[in-house]
Amino acid sequence: MMTISIGEKADKLNNLKQQKTALNKQIENLNKSIIPLEIDIANELESIGGTKFSTKQVAITMTKADVPNIENLEEFYKYMVEHNAPYLLQRRPSVAAIQEIWNSGQKIDGVNKVNKVTIRTKTL
Repeated sequence: MMTISIGEKADKLNNLKQQKTALNKQIENLNKSIIPLEIDIANELESIGGTKFSTKQVAITMTKADVPNIENLEEFYKYMVEHNAPYLLQRRPSVAAIQEIWNSGQKIDGVNKVNKVTIRTKTL
């Protein structure tokens, strides 16, 4: 069995990350075409009062959903406190804010540290 050196592994990792970056750029460029087209289709469906359309190749269904957009964070937090509604937030803490508290020597109840290892690559 052939052993791969750490140098070969590092080069392979770098190559894969470069491929991923190129693919993400392709996705970004595709989204620049997809999003306006989706908006056009949604506008046309809305103008004819429909929610579905089909061709020989595809069936399109448009759905709408109300989603929250916080306009005033202070008022939102005030509402949560007054109504005892912490469930309105997702369980995703701010890493930077929590690290700042930890760095000051304080503990935060209900939060523990997990060591996340990241390997970065830089093309030379």
